[in-house]
Amino acid sequence: MTDLHQAILTVLDGHRGRENRIGRVELLYWTNIKLGHVIGNTLSITGCGDREMRAAIQELRDQGHLICSSSGAGGYWLADSMNEAQEMYDDYHGRAMSCLVTAKKIMESAQREFGGQLELR
Repeated sequence: MTDLHQAILTVLDGHRGRENRIGRVELLYWTNIKLGHVIGNTLSITGCGDREMRAAIQELRDQGHLICSSSGAGGYWLADSMNEAQEMYDDYHGRAMSCLVTAKKIMESAQREFGGQLELR
């Protein structure tokens, strides 16, 4: 686990449950403080950026950490119930199924357009 991963988890440990969510900008700020990249109120040039933080959050999710988010409600939090974990699972499962439908349509269109069969890799 990297220092960035640990810093994110440390900040999120104080934000368990949807009602205790933390906004993306605030999470980025406090993560950078934990990493020592904020001097006064100024982020140093070596600080973690938004894209890097979001990639690290995805890596943590891939490791099984129950980091929830909601575009509607905004923010991030650690799941504190089976219900929140279920909502997170349902969201990911829905997106995966949507991607599979799109992949199928691409395969069908390519077969009509070019003949033959796409390789499953």
